[in-house]
Amino acid sequence: MSIHDDSSGNDLGAFTLDEFCQLFKISRGLAYKEQRAGRLIFAKVGDRSIITKQQARQYQRRLEAEAQPELAAATSLSTT
Repeated sequence: MSIHDDSSGNDLGAFTLDEFCQLFKISRGLAYKEQRAGRLIFAKVGDRSIITKQQARQYQRRLEAEAQPELAAATSLSTT
């Protein structure tokens, strides 16, 4: 399972909530917490919660951006 587009460059596609949680190694509870905080957007389709590939990529970029200052601080602490 991957959030990357297929070879056609198609941006269509989505994950169920369980697939998304498995991919990002988070619990359903954390996913709902992230949704309430406005950090993760997903929609209900019938009884299922769906996260588009585009939303998954945005969530991943947000996590990476938030990790950058933490990584820089950890690196500077280890060199002092």
